[in-house]
Amino acid sequence: MLGTFLIVVLGCVTCYTSRRLLVHEKLEDPRLRSYVDVVCKAFPKSSELTNILFLLELFSLSVTLIMLGSADSSYSVWPAHSAGTHKLSFLLM
Repeated sequence: MLGTFLIVVLGCVTCYTSRRLLVHEKLEDPRLRSYVDVVCKAFPKSSELTNILFLLELFSLSVTLIMLGSADSSYSVWPAHSAGTHKLSFLLM
């Protein structure tokens, strides 16, 4: 129960602060089109780090989705092992 409450509260705080940042930066410079533009404007010294973190996030999300999708599919084909075992085997690959 506490974990759910914390996730909801922290999600609301993150949403509120990100909206404030986006609105503030967008009003200053209406030419900004993407999140990368906004972050580079807000934190000008960290543009390379921002690009690396965006790429890392996209890569980790794609690997996670492939791993979970493959594990669930292999569990339906070979139900002798649990779904957790299949997920662990795909993680180790």
